Amino acid sequence: KPLSNEKIMGGIPDAVISQLVSRLMPLSRDRLIGGFPDALDKTPPSDPRLPTWFRGRRIGKRCTWVCASIVGGCILLPYNCLLFTQGYFDTYAFPGLSFPFVSMVCYSTPLLLSNIWLAFFGNKFTIESRMWTSNVGTASTCVAFILCILASWTTSREDVMLPITMLAIAALAICCALMQSAVLGLAGSMGPKVSAAVMFGLGMSGIMAFAMSLFLECISGSGNDSGFSSMFQAASLFLFSVVYTIASTWVYHCCFSCRIQEVVEVLAALEEERASPLLARARSLGWTTETLRADDLLQIQHISQCSVLCAAMQQMWVQAFNIWLNFTVTMAIFPGVMHAWAPPRALFLQLLTGCFQIFDVCGRYLADAIAGHLPPSKLWIFAVLRLLFVPAFLLGQWHPESCFIWGSDTGRLMLVALMALSNGFVASCAMMYGPSSCDRGLREVSGICMGCMMIIGIFCGTLLALGTQLA
Repeated sequence: KPLSNEKIMGGIPDAVISQLVSRLMPLSRDRLIGGFPDALDKTPPSDPRLPTWFRGRRIGKRCTWVCASIVGGCILLPYNCLLFTQGYFDTYAFPGLSFPFVSMVCYSTPLLLSNIWLAFFGNKFTIESRMWTSNVGTASTCVAFILCILASWTTSREDVMLPITMLAIAALAICCALMQSAVLGLAGSMGPKVSAAVMFGLGMSGIMAFAMSLFLECISGSGNDSGFSSMFQAASLFLFSVVYTIASTWVYHCCFSCRIQEVVEVLAALEEERASPLLARARSLGWTTETLRADDLLQIQHISQCSVLCAAMQQMWVQAFNIWLNFTVTMAIFPGVMHAWAPPRALFLQLLTGCFQIFDVCGRYLADAIAGHLPPSKLWIFAVLRLLFVPAFLLGQWHPESCFIWGSDTGRLMLVALMALSNGFVASCAMMYGPSSCDRGLREVSGICMGCMMIIGIFCGTLLALGTQLA
C-alpha cells in the first residue's frame, strides 16, 4: 500500500521496512529499524585504514593545510611548465604558428568539456580512482611532452610534431580536469580553509615552475637564448613536473587520505553517499531523521543529478559569477597578449610570467588572511574592476608609445603584478565563499561546480584573447 505522510518511526511493520530496503536503498534492515540511517545525520567514524596507534589521534590543522597545498600544486604544475616552455615552442619548434594562442585553445577546450562531463557523471567514480587515474595520466603526459620536445629539436617535421604536441596538451587538460574535480570536491566538503590551501597550492605551482626556470637559466648561461638552451630548459621543466607528480601522489595516497582523521572521515562519508545515491540526494536536500517523511523518501529516487547541480548553483551563483569573470579577464590577456608585448626578448617574457606567478600566490595568501573581514556579497566589485586590465594590456600591444604605464618595462611589470594579485585574491575568496554558502550535503557538488565555472572562464578568456589577435 502507499505509505502515509507520517514520519518514519520504529512502529512501521517489518514488511514495509523490508520493501523499502529492497526497492529504495542498499542498506541493511537493522539500520532502518528505529528511524532513517544515522549516516544521514552525521559522518561515519574513522576509516579502518588508519593505523592502530593513530586511531583517535588528531593531526594539527597545519599538516592538513600543507598536504592540501602540495596536492593542489600538482593540478597546475604541468600547465605552468607549459607556460614557461612556450618560448621554445613558439620560437624554435613551431615558429610562425601562434603557438601561445593555439595551445591555450587546445588546452581550454578539452578542459571545459571534461569538467562539464565530470559535473554530471563524475560522482559515479570514487575520489580514490579519480586521483590514481589523474596522477598516472599527468606523469605519463609530462613524459610525452619531454619526448615531443626532443623530437621537435631533432626533426623539422612540423606537420607531424604539431598535432602530436596538441594531443599531449589535450591529454594534460583531461587529467587536470579529473584531478581538479576530485581535489576541489573534497576541499569543498572540508571547509573554506582547505579550499584556500588548495588554491594556494595552485598558485605555488607557478612559483615552483618560475624558480626552476630561473635555475635552469643560470646553469645554461644567463641571457643565453640559443635553441639548445631553450630545448634543455623545456625538457627539464617537464622532468621536474614528473618528479613533483610522483611526490604529490605519495603525499595524497600515503598521508593525506589515510593518516589525517578529518580527511578520512569526510572521504568515508562521501563514499557512503556515492554507494547510496538516495542517501546523497537526501543529504543534499537537508533532510534528516526528524524532518524526513515517507512521501519525501519515495520522491528522492526521482531527483536527478541536474537538479542537485541546480540547487547548488542557486545557493552560490554570485560566487560562481565572480570566479567566471575573474578568469575570463585573466585569460583574455595572459599569457597571449602579454607575450605579444616583446616576442624577441625571451628573458623579459620569462620575468613577466614569473612576476605573475609570484603575485598570484601573494593574492591567494592575502585572501586566506582577510577573507573573514570581507563580506561575500561585496566580492563582485573587485571582480568587475578587473575589467580595466583588458584595455590597458591591449594598449600595451597596439599603442605602447601612448603611456609609460603599458609602454615601459617597469610599467608592464607593475600591470602584471596588479593583475596577478587581484586574480589570486578574487579566485581564492570565491572558492572559499562558494561551497561554504551551500548546505553541507551540497558542498562536494558545489566545489566541483566552482571548478567548472573557473574552467568556463578560462575557456571564454582564451577565445577572447584569440579574437583580439584576429581583430
